[in-house]
Amino acid sequence: KDLTGLCIKNQNISNVVFQGTTLYNAVFENCNFHKVEFIECQADSVWFNRCNLDGLKVKKTNLSKAQIHKCSISKAHFTRSNLNDSLIFDSNLHLAVFLKTQLNNVGFDNCNLEKAKFEDVHSVSYTHLRAHETPEHLVCRLLLEKKKNTKQKKNKKKNKAKETEQHERNR
Repeated sequence: KDLTGLCIKNQNISNVVFQGTTLYNAVFENCNFHKVEFIECQADSVWFNRCNLDGLKVKKTNLSKAQIHKCSISKAHFTRSNLNDSLIFDSNLHLAVFLKTQLNNVGFDNCNLEKAKFEDVHSVSYTHLRAHETPEHLVCRLLLEKKKNTKQKKNKKKNKAKETEQHERNR
């Protein structure tokens, strides 16, 4: 089940379950996925370009450092998976669900995230959420930025107090 470096272009992929498969550096380009599942796969650095991934199911799969470009991922379900350090750009994630999925340093750049659900996810980075940002996403991003700025200010004050205290001791 080692499909490292697999390259599939211009194909319809239907009723396929990739289970326990290694897809390191795999490339899927201009493919239509229908009833496709990735279960307990190692798919680091996989590349999806101009694919229809609507309804895709991803369970307990490592997709770290994935790049998803100009894809439709509507109604896809990502459960207990890892998308750390991935970049998803110019894509439609309408109604996508991320459940108990690791999303550290994930960039959603120019994506439609309308009605997407992020439930019990780990460390979502909203840094790149800009285009197609709903009012809910905007509020969430602004609250996260405010929290980050408040924490940075507290740390600066704490560090300054320590420096002052140390300076006083040295006198």
